[in-house]
Amino acid sequence: MISYSPVFAAAVQIETLEIDISLLSTISLPAFLRGLPHTLRVLKIVPASSPIFHPIPRLPHSLVPGIEALAIDSFCPISDKALLRFIQSRTLKRVAMHFAREMQLDVRAELQPRMQESGFHLELIYAPPPVLQSSPWDGLSDAWDVVQDA
Repeated sequence: MISYSPVFAAAVQIETLEIDISLLSTISLPAFLRGLPHTLRVLKIVPASSPIFHPIPRLPHSLVPGIEALAIDSFCPISDKALLRFIQSRTLKRVAMHFAREMQLDVRAELQPRMQESGFHLELIYAPPPVLQSSPWDGLSDAWDVVQDA
C-alpha cells in the first residue's frame, strides 16, 4: 500500500487540494484521507474519470480538524446521517455534496439554525427519484381495448 505521509509531511503549507478519486484505490483512500496535512482548509474530491466506482466508506473524524470547506461530487455513498454528524463535529464554513442517490434525511433542516447564525453554506444535490416507465393502462385486460375501439 502506498504511504502518503512523506508527501504530506513535505507539503506542510498546503491549504487547498483537489483530487480525482480514480487516482486512488479503494484500499488507499482511507490512508490518503488520514494522511492529509493539518494545514489543509479546502478539500475537493471529484468523480473518477473512469467508470470504476471508488466509494468512501465514511468521513473519518480524524479528517483534517481545521478543514473549512469540503466538496465531494457524485460518487459519494456516505449516508446523510453520517454527513450530518461530520458537519456537526466541525466548524466548517462550506459543504457541497452531490449524491447519486435520493435524500435519506433532511440535513438542511437539521442545520438551518447554524446556517442562519454563522453563515454556513450547505449545498446538497441528490439524484432525482426514478421515473416510472409505466402507463395507467398497464395491467388492464385486453377487453379494455375492445371498449376503446367501439
